[in-house]
Amino acid sequence: MMIAHEVGMLKRAPSRKDALNAELATIKATQKSLMQKIHDRHAEGRPRLAILDDQLDELEVTREKLVLELATIQLKQWKISRTIFRELMARGAKADVALQVAGNSRRWWLFDHGLQGPSRHAGRQLAD
Repeated sequence: MMIAHEVGMLKRAPSRKDALNAELATIKATQKSLMQKIHDRHAEGRPRLAILDDQLDELEVTREKLVLELATIQLKQWKISRTIFRELMARGAKADVALQVAGNSRRWWLFDHGLQGPSRHAGRQLAD
């Protein structure tokens, strides 16, 4: 017999975080396969194919974007600057970077939506 919590977990739709993790796993497997093909061609003395290198480069760009989106999702879940700093340090970030990210924790939406943040000239009237 299943408890209500487990039934609820089965009924809910997969989260964006789960989808990103699955997509990252697929990309990593594809990258590993391409790297093996490149290595095998080299071992056989055959020339490298530029298309394999291009595919590997495209996968790496996609992987970096997904990792950044996954990090953004995780960062939005941490609400307190101390938590952000502690978790980033635990994940191997440099202290100055972790401190800067934690300091901007209340303004993530500015950068997430492509805005610049508060301007030094926002309250001033500029003379024509």
